[in-house]
Amino acid sequence: MEIQCKDIGQIVVARPLAKRIDASCSVDFKTKLNELIMDGNNYIALNLSLVEFLDSSGLGVIVTCAKGVKARQGHLVIFGLTISVSNLFRLTAMDKVFEIFHDEDDAVKALEAKIG
Repeated sequence: MEIQCKDIGQIVVARPLAKRIDASCSVDFKTKLNELIMDGNNYIALNLSLVEFLDSSGLGVIVTCAKGVKARQGHLVIFGLTISVSNLFRLTAMDKVFEIFHDEDDAVKALEAKIG
């Protein structure tokens, strides 16, 4: 799975270029996100605007990576949810766990506020 990244100051905006994040690619997804974290990226805005389907394994990867960033005193936010992915976050109550934004500008502003 390819993840497109761009740096905005101390923030990395990461966009998976897959329409589906499920068990068939979740290990690769986790590896790519962990590489970002291990490279010292502690503030990540995850853009899920291209993702049309996310299953529990993909959601688990996001949760694990958010914990990894938090352990490094950082933060992960999410933006650009499609309707089906937004429904999954709501049904699993993950919309209460994550800060979810409509667009990149709002997500980046929220992370900038956390950086100080």
